[in-house]
Amino acid sequence: MKRKKYILSKQLLRAGTSIGANVTESQQAQSKPDFVSKIR
Repeated sequence: MKRKKYILSKQLLRAGTSIGANVTESQQAQSKPDFVSKIR
């Protein structure tokens, strides 16, 4: 059970930090359609 919690917490951490990376990348978009594509 402890291992499952560890795996779940690692996945949650990765998911949380990837949001910031995606937002940062979307801010570098060259046009509004490009921004929308990256933010999705």
